[in-house]
Amino acid sequence: MSFDYQELVSEITSTLAEYGRSANLRTVTKSGTVYDPTLANADADITVVSGNYKQSLIDGTIIKQGDLQFFVQANAVIDTGNKIVDGTDVYNVMDVQLIKPGAVALLYILQCRK
Repeated sequence: MSFDYQELVSEITSTLAEYGRSANLRTVTKSGTVYDPTLANADADITVVSGNYKQSLIDGTIIKQGDLQFFVQANAVIDTGNKIVDGTDVYNVMDVQLIKPGAVALLYILQCRK
């Protein structure tokens, strides 16, 4: 018996749509030469739900005071070095956890820092 992950993807999508808010995923593309690089920002619309870390998880090294968790549907590729633009706030993506049981990517959990 197999589990229907597509139904879970639909549930995640509707939950993020209901409780989330619009933000942008900012990626930086590099072109040009090593000696004359050109950097360009590309923004993509995403829906996020954010939350604080529990105090017991904040160690001051890996997770710092003020870090946030962002939950994002896994329909885009997100990596460290990307940024989340949430209104006027810009957060650096410090760590990426992809929830992917089997072949279906469900959700990203991002550790972000201003």
